[in-house]
Amino acid sequence: MMIKLFLIAFLSTFFIERVLTHVLDGPDVCKPKTPTEFLRKKTGKNIHHIHLGFVMLILAVLIFFVSDAEKTPVVLMAVGLSLIADQIFLLFLFKDTCYFSKKSIALSAIAHGIVVICAFIVYLVFRY
Repeated sequence: MMIKLFLIAFLSTFFIERVLTHVLDGPDVCKPKTPTEFLRKKTGKNIHHIHLGFVMLILAVLIFFVSDAEKTPVVLMAVGLSLIADQIFLLFLFKDTCYFSKKSIALSAIAHGIVVICAFIVYLVFRY
C-alpha cells in the first residue's frame, strides 16, 4: 500500500533530518557541518534543505511520468515534502526563529501533521 510507504518515508525523513542536524552541529550551531552548509560554502548560494526538497519533488514527478516505477516516486515525493515541511514556516513566516529552537521543532511538527492529514484525505478520496 503506497500510503504506508509514503508515511513511513515522510515521517522517517523528519526524524532522521532533525536528529542528524542536531548531532552533526551539536552545541556549536554557529559552525554547521550539514550537507546544505557544504553546498553553501561550495556554491556561495544560500541553500537550505527546502531547496533539496523541491528538487526531489521535481525528480519524483519526472520519474513518475517517464517510467513504470511506483515506489521510487512515492519515496522521493515523501522525502522531498518532509524537507520542505521542515523549513516552510521558518523561511516564510518565522524568519527570526532559530532552526535549533523548540519553537522550530514544534512548527516543523505542525507542518508535518498538516501533510499527514492531507495525505489521509487524498487516500480516502482516491482509494477506490
